[in-house]
Amino acid sequence: MKYNVLIGIVVVILLVFSGCTTQQQNGNQGNNNQETLSGDWVKESEIIFLNTTSTSSIVLTNGTVRTYLMGDGIFYKESPDGKTFGDKVLTTISGNKPENMPFNPAIVYIQDKYVLFYNVMNGTSPDPTISTIQLWQAESTDGKTFTEPIKVADTAKNPMAVVDVPDVIVLPNGSLRIYATQLSGEGGINTAVSDDLGFTWVVDGTELIDPGACDPDVHIENGTKYVMYYTQTIAPEGVPKEEIKEQGLDSTGVMRATSTDGLKWELEKGEIISPLPEMAENGFVIDPDYVKLPSGAEIIYFGKAVGKDLDIGISDVYRAVKTT
Repeated sequence: MKYNVLIGIVVVILLVFSGCTTQQQNGNQGNNNQETLSGDWVKESEIIFLNTTSTSSIVLTNGTVRTYLMGDGIFYKESPDGKTFGDKVLTTISGNKPENMPFNPAIVYIQDKYVLFYNVMNGTSPDPTISTIQLWQAESTDGKTFTEPIKVADTAKNPMAVVDVPDVIVLPNGSLRIYATQLSGEGGINTAVSDDLGFTWVVDGTELIDPGACDPDVHIENGTKYVMYYTQTIAPEGVPKEEIKEQGLDSTGVMRATSTDGLKWELEKGEIISPLPEMAENGFVIDPDYVKLPSGAEIIYFGKAVGKDLDIGISDVYRAVKTT
């Protein structure tokens, strides 16, 4: 029996927030209720994808945007402009068994092939405080028909494996680097490298961003500058931590950080994308997915939900466009 899409969304949202702990926001949160934040990103009101989140987008050689998303398996949709998408098409990665439900896809193109990574929630962790998540890998020449997936990491065997809500990039030397949400402690973002297309990983960076950070999406600009968009859980200044969840005051926004080596990061102040003003105090903006079109236009797809919807696993994907 296949998972219902809603069940899959519940799973991934729980995982998204397993590593996102609440941080106090400096200053008055009410000052951030603008549609344009950090200078140049504007949210659009139109829903791009219904009942999903944690997408992964890539620009094909012909300029088409292909976005991978989860449902009863890993699907993709294509767009000529990054806004108008065609029908949802199932790849050969299907959720044909409840225990093998795939979610959180991350696509990368390397060595003339598409390499897909995704999560599966299965097994028993040696540490009951840590969610058990696996990372699977599959390859394809067209990004549609993939090889038989292979499990490449599992927190049941290694609680510090870099797996949860992954993003994968190609480094200038041809290696792969994965960024993912830290599952233990107060969360954060960890990283690892691979020289064999993701079959084996070496962890070389932990807690790269402040506690409470999760859902990383990383790209390299001009071959030298690393840019990370990520989710950060925030709360009004001065509210005791124990009261935040109780009163429903926590929310999340998308933040930005930059690096020269992909390991040491400088955080920029303020949210790139904020849940305010159209969402309540406990609005959630999650899972940024950055893409740059051949025209130079820059887009971030992101999941959005208010607290009551997030509790039952409802999230839709919107987009923000860079204006300058």
